[in-house]
Amino acid sequence: MLMNPEKTSETSPKPQKGRLRSFFTITFILGAVIVAVAGFEAWRFMNTPAEDPGRNIVLEINSGDTFTTVATRLHKAGAITSVDKFKLLARVKGEAGSIQAGVFEFNTGWTPPEVLNQLVYGKPTLE
Repeated sequence: MLMNPEKTSETSPKPQKGRLRSFFTITFILGAVIVAVAGFEAWRFMNTPAEDPGRNIVLEINSGDTFTTVATRLHKAGAITSVDKFKLLARVKGEAGSIQAGVFEFNTGWTPPEVLNQLVYGKPTLE
């Protein structure tokens, strides 16, 4: 019995092609799920205050404080829920290097963009 070489070469790539298509489909779906979860987490961080109901806090920002130092102090005071996400927000908005020195009033019921806005554009309180 002789096998026809044309039929053998035609049938062998099909299973491989199907596996490759399945691999890419699964990879695409997994990637879409990861992007969706990351997007939801970003949305939730941006729109959720650290505390509800909020409370007023006062924080002194010294000249020369790094953004990481300020974010850590805001986290310890209860104004933000995540130092890393807050730093990423500031980096994305291009405002990590724009914080002011002074004594500022914050509210733990503010969203992270509102806290960042106070750091960059708010007026220091007199104390």
